[in-house]
Amino acid sequence: MDSETRQSAAHWDQMYAAARGATWHTDETISAYIEQRQFGKQGHWLGHIFQDVVKFRPKRLLSIGCGAGDHELAIARAGLAEEVHAFDASEVGIAQAQQTALAENLNANFFVDTFETFIDREFPQKFDTIMFVGSLHHVENMNDMLAKVSSLLTDDGKVMYNEYIGPCYISFPDERVALINHVLRSIPAEFKVSPDAQWRNPTMQEIQKLDPSEAVRSALIPQFLRLYFDVEWERGFGGGLLHPLFQQLNVNRLAVGDAASDAVVSMLIGIEQLLEDQAILPCDFVLGIACQKANAA
Repeated sequence: MDSETRQSAAHWDQMYAAARGATWHTDETISAYIEQRQFGKQGHWLGHIFQDVVKFRPKRLLSIGCGAGDHELAIARAGLAEEVHAFDASEVGIAQAQQTALAENLNANFFVDTFETFIDREFPQKFDTIMFVGSLHHVENMNDMLAKVSSLLTDDGKVMYNEYIGPCYISFPDERVALINHVLRSIPAEFKVSPDAQWRNPTMQEIQKLDPSEAVRSALIPQFLRLYFDVEWERGFGGGLLHPLFQQLNVNRLAVGDAASDAVVSMLIGIEQLLEDQAILPCDFVLGIACQKANAA
C-alpha cells in the first residue's frame, strides 16, 4: 500500500470510527429533490434502479470501495441480489460492515482491499453487476480500474455508478467560487457555520494531508466510462451549488425543520435548478447504468 493510499485509508478509518456528519444529500428536503431528479418519484435510488432500470436480480454483485457497507447491506437485506461481495481499504469500515452482515445473517461478504491490489487480483468467477457508489472518483488509475471491471463483468452484466463528476479535487473555477459565495452572502447568519462563511478551494497541501484520493480524476469519469462501456441509462442530479454550499451551512440549525430552515433549503434548491436550466451551473453528480461495449472484440 503506497503512502497516499495509506493516508486515504486512515482518513476513512477515522470517519467510520466517529459519528458520521450530515452531508448535502442527507438533508430530507434535498434528498427528496435528488430522488425526484433521478426517477421522478420519491423513494431510495437503490430500490428504483433495480426495479425500474436493471430489471433483474443479480446473482453475484461486486461493490468497489464500499466504505462501511451501507448500500451493500441494504441490497442484501432487501434481497436485491443473491450474493453481495464488497471491499474497501478502510479496515474499520469493513469490520463494521462484516459484523453487521454476520449479526443479521446476510449473504454479504466484505473484505479489505485497495484499488491497486484489486486490479491485480484473480477472481474465480465473474460478476453480473459491479457498482461504484461514491468510490470511482477516488480512483487515480481509471484505465486499469475500468479495464479490470470489464474483464470481471459477464457479457450481459451491468455497471452501476452513483458518482461525483465535478471538478477534480473539488476545486472550482473562479466564477463558480464567486457564485457560491454570492449565494452564501444572501443566507441569514444563523444558518451558516459563521457569519462570514465562504467557500475556498483547498490547497494541494490540504488535499494531501486529508485525503489525496478525493476527486482525484472525477471530471474524467463520464469520458472514461464511455471509453470502456456503453451507457444505457443516466440521470444527473445536481449538486453544483448545493454540494459545496452545504459545507458552509449550520446543519444543526437546518435540522430544526421549522418554517425558516425549510424556506432556506427550498430557496437554495430553486437557485440551483434555475442556474442549471440557464446553463450557468453544471451538474456535478450522476447516477447511471452501463454495459459491455457492443463492438468489443
